[in-house]
Amino acid sequence: DVLRPSMLESGLEVIQYNCNRKNTNLAFFEFGKIYGTSENGYAEQHQLALYVTGKTHVGSWNQKEQDADVYYVKGVVNNLATYAGIKKIAENYTDIGLVLQWKKQTLATIEEVNSRKLHAFDIKQPVFFAAINWDVWMQAVAVSKIKYTEVPKYPAVHRDLAIVLDKNITYQQVQQATNKLNIASLQEYGLFDVFESEKLGAGKKSYALNYIFQLQDRTLTDEETDGLMQQLITTYKKELQAQIRE
Repeated sequence: DVLRPSMLESGLEVIQYNCNRKNTNLAFFEFGKIYGTSENGYAEQHQLALYVTGKTHVGSWNQKEQDADVYYVKGVVNNLATYAGIKKIAENYTDIGLVLQWKKQTLATIEEVNSRKLHAFDIKQPVFFAAINWDVWMQAVAVSKIKYTEVPKYPAVHRDLAIVLDKNITYQQVQQATNKLNIASLQEYGLFDVFESEKLGAGKKSYALNYIFQLQDRTLTDEETDGLMQQLITTYKKELQAQIRE
């Protein structure tokens, strides 16, 4: 643990130990310090690490099994940020994974651990890892204004939408287009799948998005929700040249 540059390896040791004993569905965290170099020599960083592998939901008569993936871990990190009151988080997808930024500082990185690293630990199933920069996280919390509201009495409405975009369009651009609409009843939305295939066309990809609408004083009607979804679709078509997947 002395001057370790990453917390990934300690988590992989735990996963290896458990997988060798047939305990393959795991989700756990670790808080600690990592060290790197800076202009002034060594730099210390506090980090919260999240590790997920195997199934996130075990199948039952009314629910399918669900494998862990990057989007599941992203959802966990986003939920933590919401509870902490952290807003205006930018998302950037890289070759390694997803980078979440706050005021141009790296707030968290989320990735699927590469096969070479898994092989070194004799782990034969995918592992997903999030590293939260706790120092930046606490900076963001310090300036956040947490508001407490009454628990809604009326149910939320969930809708999904799949859009086909040029590969050079980022999720951050989708966020910007969505936020510009200022839909008061849109409580939450997010990306839960990215799909690429020749069937979509050359240079194309598909984003699957989930939306949660809710009002404090009444339940939204189907017609109202349809109208809100149409606003989103129209905006995506106009600003991102999106196509809608049926």
